[in-house]
Amino acid sequence: MTCSDDECLALRKRNAQLENEVADLKRQVLVLVQQTLIDHLTGLHDQCAFLEALPGHIELAKREEIELTLCIIDLDRFKSINDTHGHPVGDEVIRSVGKILRECARSGDYLARLGGDEFVAVLFGASAETAQVFAERVRTRIEQTSLAATDSGAKIYCTASIGLCELGESDSHVFYQDADRALYRAKGRGRNGVCIVSLDN
Repeated sequence: MTCSDDECLALRKRNAQLENEVADLKRQVLVLVQQTLIDHLTGLHDQCAFLEALPGHIELAKREEIELTLCIIDLDRFKSINDTHGHPVGDEVIRSVGKILRECARSGDYLARLGGDEFVAVLFGASAETAQVFAERVRTRIEQTSLAATDSGAKIYCTASIGLCELGESDSHVFYQDADRALYRAKGRGRNGVCIVSLDN
């Protein structure tokens, strides 16, 4: 059965319309997916995005034989800020720390908020020693910056502990565990410091 010229033209128009609608839906889905992988307070990647991306970062670094260091940043005694001044002030502190991380990072670095008061930075082409410079810059900026203000105008300050681990032969789980171990060493040494741990110690 063949269609008339008018019918064929109508079918082609309808087909083009459907293709546009499908492309529109795909764009909307992409936007929604991206929104679900972005932390709403800081605009950084969220924990799901980080956990999904980390194995790829490791694979790329090993394939290209480039250095890769993971930094975990945790605010010291952040709970007391929420308890004393309320969650809106705590949220402003989190936003300020996210801004500091973006300002200290290079364009190719990967930043994420894991939730609560914990952040990560994946630094490409950076040894642990190079990453320590970044970490100290972040730590100092956090310590010296008024991160929020109370209703009465009081300025809120905070410090951070940071753990670093340079990539060895590990998978993403071990890599993260070792950076986390470094973070807890920094906490155990009195907080407001940077600690490096290698896969060999």
